[in-house]
Amino acid sequence: MKFSIISVYNDREVLSEYLLDGIDKQTYSKYETVLINNEKQQYDSASDALNEGARRASGEYLVFIHQDVKLPKSYLSKAVSYLSDIDDLGIAGAAGVRETGKYSAEGVNTIHHGPDHCEWERGTPISEPTEVETLDELLLIIHRDVFDKYKFSPSLCPGWHLYGVEYSMRMKRIGRSVKVLPLDLWHRSDGGWRGWHHDRTLLRLVRHYTEVDCIHTTGGSWPASELYILWRLIYNNVLSYDGLKNITRR
Repeated sequence: MKFSIISVYNDREVLSEYLLDGIDKQTYSKYETVLINNEKQQYDSASDALNEGARRASGEYLVFIHQDVKLPKSYLSKAVSYLSDIDDLGIAGAAGVRETGKYSAEGVNTIHHGPDHCEWERGTPISEPTEVETLDELLLIIHRDVFDKYKFSPSLCPGWHLYGVEYSMRMKRIGRSVKVLPLDLWHRSDGGWRGWHHDRTLLRLVRHYTEVDCIHTTGGSWPASELYILWRLIYNNVLSYDGLKNITRR
């Protein structure tokens, strides 16, 4: 099994310190690295950039990963054993959410994030691949055969948010599984405010996936209501003073 590790980067120092450092120490050797340079903002969206990375890749499994993720040295070798046992896989990841109520969800997996290497506070421990509603974009794994049929969607996700959530929802719609692997890693970012682009994409998903009552993400659970999302856009970016400065916090 060969992995293609695909990452879009805009900071060479971060890329080298985190992603490349972790990759270089992997005990599993069947992988290639496909790096997409976006230092000059050549790409307008993650979907376009990652689709280009997949076009250049030759691996059986495509690993889409953020530049500031550091993988433990055994990550790929352990991922092989888990992925080999999932026959109906649509997409796998490192962190996700499963529904606990109509408008509530819990985090799945215990990863570490932030400069202080803190444990993800929403995460619940798992010991085997676990089905979830959606996955966080920090790390996504898709089999080449699946991706050749279903690429990331620049029309639904024209920016840098929710492309993994959208892909998860698409896989659910066609009856494929969405799994979190029980593997730890370190993501330097600790999330935070995502801006109005996030909400605009959320509105597109609400309009497209009309069968769902709520869109669950690692950043929160959002009622699948156009009025609610429009209210978020107006409140966070017009009515709120902080929104005018684009630093409103949820």
